[in-house]
Parts: sequence; structure tokens; C-alpha cells
Amino acid sequence: MKCPWHDRLVLLSGIWLFAAPFALGVPSLTHPAVVAAYVCGAVLVSSAAQAPAIPDLIEEWIGLVAAGVLAASPWLLGYAAERALTWNALAVGAVVALCALVGLVRPARRRPRDGGVQTGS
Repeated sequence: MKCPWHDRLVLLSGIWLFAAPFALGVPSLTHPAVVAAYVCGAVLVSSAAQAPAIPDLIEEWIGLVAAGVLAASPWLLGYAAERALTWNALAVGAVVALCALVGLVRPARRRPRDGGVQTGS
């Protein structure tokens, strides 16, 4: 089954969240921005990788929740004064939210009801 472009973009966003702390020069792995990035990244990579196997509605709502948590994390976790980390959280959160909304409004993927097994006729 083909993976839609928005699922691939969510997967790439999740992978970026694992690389972002290093790319943005975060000094400690215990920094709140790193914790938020790793948790949200793991959720996004997991849901995007399992997209063909889980219902679209569940997958897209997981993405929306993760995007909201990520975008709110600078203020919830107290690192909003660090501009690069805040902008990264907002940008990735916006991309993931947009992808999830696209997934919610597009027609549902067609999946065989019998798991692809054809029965005799």
C-alpha cells in the first residue's frame, strides 16, 4: 500500500525532531526542549510508520495532539526565551498539524475488508 505524501512528511518531521537538538546546539540531553522533541518525535515516527495498519482517524488525531503538545512545549516547559528552539517547535508543530488536517479531510484510503485474501466464488 502506498504511503500518502503527508504521512511521509510526518515521518520526516519526527526524524528531524531527533536531530534538531544537535543541529540547534542544545547543550544537554536533559533540556526540556530535547525531552519534548524526543517524545513527540517518537510518537510521530511510530504513528507515521504504522499509518497503513491503523485507522486514518486515529493516526491523524495522534498527529494533531502531538503537534499541539510540541507547539505548546516552549511555554509549558519553560524554554520560550530560547528563540531557535521555540521556532523549531512551532514550525514542526505547524507542519504536522497541517499534515494531520489534510489527512482528516481527504477521502479515506481504500483497504480490503478481508485483509487482502480473496475467497473462492
